[in-house]
Amino acid sequence: MTLLKRHRDEYGTGPAGEVFINEAGTPLRKTLFRARIWRPALVRAELLGAVTEEGEKFRATWPTPTGDMSEVFSTAVQAVKAIARHGEGGLRFHDLRHSYASWLITSGVPAPDVQRVMAHERPTTTLAIYTHVQGGSQERVLDALADFRCLTRAEMTRAGTRLVPGSRSDLLLPAVGDTGFEPVTSSV
Repeated sequence: MTLLKRHRDEYGTGPAGEVFINEAGTPLRKTLFRARIWRPALVRAELLGAVTEEGEKFRATWPTPTGDMSEVFSTAVQAVKAIARHGEGGLRFHDLRHSYASWLITSGVPAPDVQRVMAHERPTTTLAIYTHVQGGSQERVLDALADFRCLTRAEMTRAGTRLVPGSRSDLLLPAVGDTGFEPVTSSV
């Protein structure tokens, strides 16, 4: 927030409060934002190559499909620009939208609320496209099943309860009123 406030104070804002504007005071076009703001920020965060100091020079190293490329520059700014211009891959700005939706869903925000924040027509769009599996999903599902059956995850694991990734999953669940486990096929 401090850096954004400093940027706003130094460069002003657009007519609707946009933070990143051009010399005319209008929003930056996507291509200019990507080239001038986003890609250099990825370089500084070391998500798209790296700049290393070599005496009074700066080495820019960036990934390509055939291996890393490297070049030496007089200033760090020149090295950052070279990586931003030539580096392959890196985080897309739109990936932040995916991360945001996934973070909201895994934090327990209901899908219809996330749908409204993301301005989607249907919650299925939010769930199908903008959320991604977070680590620990197997454990969360087993915990939910354990809560439902009043068993601990360890008891379920010892009894052989397992989840198989895919559109259908064979779950070993305790039958109602039974102390053993029997296979039950269920849609996931």
